[in-house]
Amino acid sequence: MRTAPRRISGYGAWRAAAFFPALEGLRGIAALLVVFHHSRSHWLWGWLEGWNGVTLFFVLSGFLITTLALREEDALGALRWRAFFVRRLFRIVPVYVVSLALYVVAVG
Repeated sequence: MRTAPRRISGYGAWRAAAFFPALEGLRGIAALLVVFHHSRSHWLWGWLEGWNGVTLFFVLSGFLITTLALREEDALGALRWRAFFVRRLFRIVPVYVVSLALYVVAVG
């Protein structure tokens, strides 16, 4: 009887990848789709509408953030949730504040 789950076959390759540039780029495109949708750009149609961008953004974000958490757990032997979320907060809040300031300047 096994006591620990078996690792997936590609785990070594996944573990070696510190960054997924193609997925990060796709996530950026998904975010832009959402922005275009909210800007009321009527020239967007079909798959380019914002709701597809939201779904794609959340799926990719879930995968990428989970890989960060698993990589930290693998390196430290345990995941320090509080430190992990504080780092995420310090990464997200500055971009949010700048975006909000740009919006206020643009819209008034």
